[in-house]
Amino acid sequence: MGEKATTNFFGIIDPSFFTGGTGGTGGTGSTGGTGALGLTGGTGGTGSTGGTGALGLTGGTGGTGGTGGTGSTGGTGALGLTGGTGDTGGTGGTGADGLGLVPCIVCRDSVGGTNINSGTVVIPFATEDIIDNIYFTHSTITNNSRIYFNFSGRYKIDFSLATNNNNTAGTISSIAIRLNGSNIFPYTCFCIVYVRNINTYTSGSYIIDANSGDYIELLATKYGGNGNMLLIANSSTIIVTKIG
Repeated sequence: MGEKATTNFFGIIDPSFFTGGTGGTGGTGSTGGTGALGLTGGTGGTGSTGGTGALGLTGGTGGTGGTGGTGSTGGTGALGLTGGTGDTGGTGGTGADGLGLVPCIVCRDSVGGTNINSGTVVIPFATEDIIDNIYFTHSTITNNSRIYFNFSGRYKIDFSLATNNNNTAGTISSIAIRLNGSNIFPYTCFCIVYVRNINTYTSGSYIIDANSGDYIELLATKYGGNGNMLLIANSSTIIVTKIG
């Protein structure tokens, strides 16, 4: 027997009952038209870096940059050529007066032998070693104990007395300055001697104010003891210097 036909709900026979077997696959049909553009897919991964492109054109000059910090000091340069001589400067002010030569007189008792045992005697100055005749007047013969001042001013007097004591008793010798034959200055030098035939030396200095025409002398005096006290040649001196 053959197959029994099937019916549907309504009692109608299913048409497939009458269909033959499946035929062979037909040939490929022609390509259909292009479908509509689909939606944009998601972004793909980053591709590998491409090769360096060709050098572009030089751009325009940029604006000037700010001033940079000060650089370190460079080494000293070579010495430059000497410049030309400049103009002569104006005359400077007058300088202070120099000291120049100091007016003075230096005298000594070159003879010696004057005995001062008889009391106070003036010391004679028979030799002038130095004399400024503008400021001082002195004679080695007449009144040679006197030194005259030709100008008023201030003078420094340095003096010395050298004697030989010809006795054994205690003896004192002194030297003093006398102005114009009467005024004895209070500064006096003393020397005490107790030994026979010994030489003694006394010296000092003093500053006085004198007027033009005044003169000074040195006085030698012996106190105590018997016998002679004689001045030693070339050893009793006086130096007078104008200092003001």
